Amino acid sequence: MEYTPQGEPLLEGIDWEFLANKLNMTGADIKAATLSAAFLARTQGTRITMRHVLQAARREMAKHGVVIRLGEWEV
Repeated sequence: MEYTPQGEPLLEGIDWEFLANKLNMTGADIKAATLSAAFLARTQGTRITMRHVLQAARREMAKHGVVIRLGEWEV
C-alpha cells in the first residue's frame, strides 16, 4: 500500500480482482489511467477511489474505440 507524506493511504476501496477481470489494457494504458485517476482524485481533494480508477480506465479505453456503457462496470 502506498501512503502520502503524512502517512495516510493513497487508495481507498480499490477492487483489484474486479479490475483485473474486466479490463484488457496495455501497460501504457494502465499507467495513463493510473495517472489520470490520481489527478481526478487530487482535483476533488480525496483519496484515489474505485470511481476515479473506473472513470480513468473508461477514458483510456475510449481512445482505442472501446465504449463502456454506464452500468457495465458495476462494482
